[in-house]
Amino acid sequence: MNKLLKVLGILATVGIMLVILAGVVVTKTGSGDGCGPNWPLCHGQLFPSEPTFETVVEYTHRLVTGIVGIIVFVFTILAAAVYRKHKEVIFVAAAAIFFLLLQSTLGALAVVYGQSSAVMALHFGFSLLSYATLFILLLYVFHLSKDDRLPVGHFSPSVKYGALCLFIFSYIVVYLGALVTHTGSSMGCQGWPLCNGQLIPSDLSGQTVIQYLHRLAAFGLLLAFGWFMYKVRRDYRHNRLLYYTTVSMFWLLVAQIVSGAVVILSNLHLYATIFHAFFISLMFGFLSYIVLYAFRTA
Repeated sequence: MNKLLKVLGILATVGIMLVILAGVVVTKTGSGDGCGPNWPLCHGQLFPSEPTFETVVEYTHRLVTGIVGIIVFVFTILAAAVYRKHKEVIFVAAAAIFFLLLQSTLGALAVVYGQSSAVMALHFGFSLLSYATLFILLLYVFHLSKDDRLPVGHFSPSVKYGALCLFIFSYIVVYLGALVTHTGSSMGCQGWPLCNGQLIPSDLSGQTVIQYLHRLAAFGLLLAFGWFMYKVRRDYRHNRLLYYTTVSMFWLLVAQIVSGAVVILSNLHLYATIFHAFFISLMFGFLSYIVLYAFRTA
């Protein structure tokens, strides 16, 4: 059963990542209306006839989401059943299903009724939470297959609440990034690292202010992660799990910022946009795990 759970967990976690990246492609190519205002059917059909490029992109996204959704349900239910004496496993499994349903429902409502950019930006955030909970559940399965308990960390309040603040801060940065995309503000700041050739743009309005706020928040998050990594390196380097995960998160954030710069400098190249979402998803998964690890007492 443990081997089956590991395989299902890997498929579910990788699958949700593919769903996220497919969603990025849908948004980037303007394929959100590729199936018309119909859901779950596409142009009123189960298999669309004479599909356009946008229809293929949107239909593929829906198909992958449906297949992955089934795998997620099977994995989470089995994991909760096998490790039912661990309340944290049940909580994370329930959260994974909740966020999957939430992001799917929001996506369906956007297709049928349309949504504002502010609401659509939440869709990416919920997708990220869905990935993070599945990633955590996968790690729990691997932990519990070797030991009958999850690792417990005894950390200072500054590390515990520092990790929690990073989690909240990261989600804000993610939301602002999604808002940049859904408001068409990706080129609100021409050039990088300067914005329209200025450190502080003279015209802070419209698309420019949205893009500029995202950049400022990302830079602030990098500084906050730098402080957290310094704190962990100084006081908890002996804790290999915390230390190496923190170092990995920091460099994933650096990679995410660099990919964001490439997005601008390449005039919104699709591959750069995909990697931009990929790096932040990985980092957010690790960070979510560390938050639960830091607050675990038994």
